[in-house]
Amino acid sequence: RLRGLDASLSQSTEVLALTGTLSGVLPDDVWLDQIIIDGADVTLVGFAPSAAEVPRILTDVSALTDIKFASPVIRDNTQGIERFRIAATFAGGPR
Repeated sequence: RLRGLDASLSQSTEVLALTGTLSGVLPDDVWLDQIIIDGADVTLVGFAPSAAEVPRILTDVSALTDIKFASPVIRDNTQGIERFRIAATFAGGPR
């Protein structure tokens, strides 16, 4: 049981570090509505003036690989933003 707790605490620290990293690399006009982490699978849901730029920015985050859109981008012309859902693999997730 202690090994499982140690692994869980270690992953919690890595998840916290990931959220801090995301906060640092994403520009002020990009914001995340949801961060879903399920094992090694990460889904980021948010808004940006141009969602096409977000995966390129995320390639600078070494903890994320296989970054791709998980669904079509939805444009809100009234607010000039796009809603995106991006899937990635989290290097800090369980193997």
